Amino acid sequence: MVTEKDISQILKIPFFMVVCPRSGTTLLQILIDAHPNIIIPSESHIFERFSDIFDYYGVLQKDSNLYLFVKHILQDLCIKEWGLGISVIDFCKQLKIT
Repeated sequence: MVTEKDISQILKIPFFMVVCPRSGTTLLQILIDAHPNIIIPSESHIFERFSDIFDYYGVLQKDSNLYLFVKHILQDLCIKEWGLGISVIDFCKQLKIT
């Protein structure tokens, strides 16, 4: 049975939407950001910075590859501005839950 504490914890877990440019994301961002309990950070443009080197990380089902990829994502200056305050290990654990 799901408790109120479980729901409270779930609601605190950040989620990410990865979408293609020019697909309505700005409108979606405006709509979601209108909710008083949701914060939408600025766009990261992460594809622009990582797409050319993505193959470097190999198969992300391998923990060491995933950890390195997440480490580099979390060290990205734009992502750091978001102030996520999450470790690589905790981030990867959340990925594996979903």
